[in-house]
Amino acid sequence: MRARKRDAVERGLRKKGFALIQTQQKAKTRADHHYFYLYVGDRCTAMRTKTSRGHDVIVPNLLSEMTEQVHLSNPDFERLLDCPMSHEEYVSLLTKRGHL
Repeated sequence: MRARKRDAVERGLRKKGFALIQTQQKAKTRADHHYFYLYVGDRCTAMRTKTSRGHDVIVPNLLSEMTEQVHLSNPDFERLLDCPMSHEEYVSLLTKRGHL
């Protein structure tokens, strides 16, 4: 997996149903990260990942950690970010694998 710009990763996550969650408590205690939670319809799921606000590029080892957090393989995570994998396909995979 290659390094990616943080903005591009966050944009890809948003396109697939992840939303940036910022509560007052998180903003005070964890201002160094952006927290993304997957929404299915209007329901917030437990599926989550985060990006660091301190770096403009996400290195491969951190992308691999994000891959594990969202329960995908490296190639599937790249498909998710690059948009060949739709939100519906991702939710279907998670459901089949018992994560949703």
